[in-house]
Amino acid sequence: MKPQMTRVASGIGFQLRDVVVNYDGHVALDRVTLKVEAGGQVAVVGPNGAGKSTLFKAIAGLLPLRSGRIDLEGGPPQLRLAYVPQREEIDWRFPVSAFDVVLMGRYGRLGWLRHPQAADKQAALASLERLSMGPLADRPLAELSGGQQQRVFLARALAQEPNLLLLDEPFTGVDVSVRTSTLEVLDALRAEGVTVLVSTHDLNLASERFQQVLLLNHRVIGFGVPGEVLTAERVAEAFGVHALFVGGAIVIDQCCPPTEP
Repeated sequence: MKPQMTRVASGIGFQLRDVVVNYDGHVALDRVTLKVEAGGQVAVVGPNGAGKSTLFKAIAGLLPLRSGRIDLEGGPPQLRLAYVPQREEIDWRFPVSAFDVVLMGRYGRLGWLRHPQAADKQAALASLERLSMGPLADRPLAELSGGQQQRVFLARALAQEPNLLLLDEPFTGVDVSVRTSTLEVLDALRAEGVTVLVSTHDLNLASERFQQVLLLNHRVIGFGVPGEVLTAERVAEAFGVHALFVGGAIVIDQCCPPTEP
């Protein structure tokens, strides 16, 4: 019998108010203020070291705030937040199967001292099937390719039935098939009303596939619909390079950065 698709809850909104976060002794986020409505999909873009990962970890409660506040709608059990970190932050040598990893996504729903039930195992398998990873459910995580590992961790997030999903650089270092399957999942989550934040370096992807864009470089350079945020002036301010618009696509000109004042 084909596993049922994992049911995902409708999204929640959240708001950041003058959030300041330090990381490694430096200000990673500087007075960040923004509001994301329930069901929104936001691309978070900015150069390396701009604070994108710090933002996700702060929303997920993994980093303390120096000041400001983050208000998430609802609370346990209404809030179900799933966070997929960058690949380099994960120990891929951990001796577990793909299925075991995805099943871990159900533990937050089980409560203390409860073991996964048949419904939890079916939800884990359904999440793997959703990412075309069902046939590799019993494969050790360390034996999977980078793209397959990325799908496994996205499947784990889906198994949580999140109403807020944070994906940190899910398109970095993956092939076209993983990129395509991830985008298909994002399209489905949009239809289901799940709130999603995705960090990416791809400005064209952010412009074409997302409802809103957050342009970040420690502080908010711009936040709103892509056409209003990804202007040549704002991209230059965020990345320190010129932005050209060729045939509707954004091209970063790294040879001629703006001169210092």
